[in-house]
Formats: sequence, C-alpha cells, structure tokens
Amino acid sequence: MVQRPQIVVLGAGTFVRTQYIPRLSEISNIVIVRAIWSRSEESARGAVEIAREHFPSIECKWGEAGLEEIIKDGSIHGVAVVLAGQTQPVIMIFPYFILVRGVFFCNLLYGGNYILVQKGHSFEELK
Repeated sequence: MVQRPQIVVLGAGTFVRTQYIPRLSEISNIVIVRAIWSRSEESARGAVEIAREHFPSIECKWGEAGLEEIIKDGSIHGVAVVLAGQTQPVIMIFPYFILVRGVFFCNLLYGGNYILVQKGHSFEELK
C-alpha cells in the first residue's frame, strides 16, 4: 500500500478555514494534513478544530517552537504557505532574528519538502 503524503498548512486565517480545509477534506483519502501552524495558539487551535473532522490526528502548532518542529520533521512531504500577503515577505517568528521568507523556504527545501505558496513571489524576491 502506498503511504499518503503528509502536509502542513502554515496559516490559520479565514482563507484556510473557508477554502483550504474544505478542499483538502475532499481529498482526505489521498493526503494527510499533519498539522496547521499559526503565529498564535488561538488561531491555530481554531483552524485545527475545524479540520479535525476530516483529519483526526491533525496537530496544532504555533509560534517559534511549532515552526521549528515542522522544519525538523522528516515525515512531512509538503507545506502550503497560506499567510496574508503582507506577512509573507518578512515573517517575524524567532525572537533572536527576523526570518526572511527566502531563508525560511530554504530551510524547508533542504528538508526535502515541496512548498506551495498561496501568493506567489518571484525567485529574485527570495534571494
């Protein structure tokens, strides 16, 4: 039997709750949503509560620690970045530095993950 790919959704806002979760639930037989991450615990928990109906083992991740866990988790096959456009260019997550989008994506790419960015940006912006 082929193992279903496991993905993580970065973002837990209205678009994730009203569009991503319903669409992903339609393909829950072929993909596992492993976790939803948000900068705030409250937002992450709200989205996970909605998604749990279709993905019972979904995990709730938030903040610096949650993002670090996602980056280091070798069982995750892909990441959907569904953040507000104004927060994608510079995401302040770690207290000791500003995590610029390109650096964060490089960390995920080095982990062998596929990345889907809801609001695309040019390669030049990622440098």
